[in-house]
Amino acid sequence: MSGDHEGDRSGIAGLWNPVTTRRPGDPSLLGELDALAPSAQDVYGPYERMLVDGRRLSSVSAVLRDAQDRPSAVLCINLDRTPLEQAAAVLSAFGAPVVQRPEPLFEEDWSERIQHVIGSYVRETGRPVERMTRQDRLAVLGRLDEARVFAVRRAAPVVAGALRVSRSTVYGLLARWRADSSVRVESTAPGAGLAGAMGESSPRAVLEPAAWRRLPDGPSLARATQGRQGVPPREGGHPVA
Repeated sequence: MSGDHEGDRSGIAGLWNPVTTRRPGDPSLLGELDALAPSAQDVYGPYERMLVDGRRLSSVSAVLRDAQDRPSAVLCINLDRTPLEQAAAVLSAFGAPVVQRPEPLFEEDWSERIQHVIGSYVRETGRPVERMTRQDRLAVLGRLDEARVFAVRRAAPVVAGALRVSRSTVYGLLARWRADSSVRVESTAPGAGLAGAMGESSPRAVLEPAAWRRLPDGPSLARATQGRQGVPPREGGHPVA
């Protein structure tokens, strides 16, 4: 609906493609145009209007001035947003997932797992990878470690590239997260206080960050850790005879 509201007659001068029952000659119901300062803006909007049937309009009002630069009329342009909202709903429904991801297809896809874990964290926190803090990276590496990503030999360089950090940074942060995680487990385990008082070592070995940085990949870390606990190294998930 477009309307030309003449200031002198305070009525609607014309309507094109109306969306209401108003007609030319009806009162415009606008405020006094003379109250507008000469320096006031002449274009207002877009702002929202609502129809009785629930449809929403985006409206723009432009003040028209005469030869003496006095406000003489208001041109109102209204856009019915219904078709745009319906199109947006269709596109959103078309692009949105409607079923759960078929996990059996992605069980071995560790690269997809990396993307999923990091992307989920970015969406949860609203912080892109470039703005992640040290604590953010520790949290992400913890999730990746729990998802057994670092059991894959080539995962560390891929994780480093995804987080935009060096591989040594990934190794150092991962070692720190594992050390902190080990402390949390020990402090909450039954009898942990008694074991500490008696000087007993924790059943979970903790590899220092410096030692971790010397290892090339996750499996090597697993083998080194198992060796320190007196467990034969594993190859392919089976003890070496």
